[in-house]
Amino acid sequence: MWHKVSFVANQYRLPEADLVDFALAHDAKYHIVVENGDAEVNTWNVDALIKDFRVMLAEDDLDEAEYLANNFAHVMPDVGCEFDPKLG
Repeated sequence: MWHKVSFVANQYRLPEADLVDFALAHDAKYHIVVENGDAEVNTWNVDALIKDFRVMLAEDDLDEAEYLANNFAHVMPDVGCEFDPKLG
């Protein structure tokens, strides 16, 4: 069975446009097809698509936390503890 990637995004409460872009960028890996202008994913590939997308989002969040820690440490108040970007 095939599902619109936008529908999958809504079901998992993920950003629709970002998931569609991610799926299309990795169309061979997840066997994405485009029907009538809509990206679609087979049931067998939904779990892997969602898992990998969430990993990508987590890595982006970690990159942002590291950037903030490295570039704005001088303006962060000293509260007597180290900032660990992995913990957020």
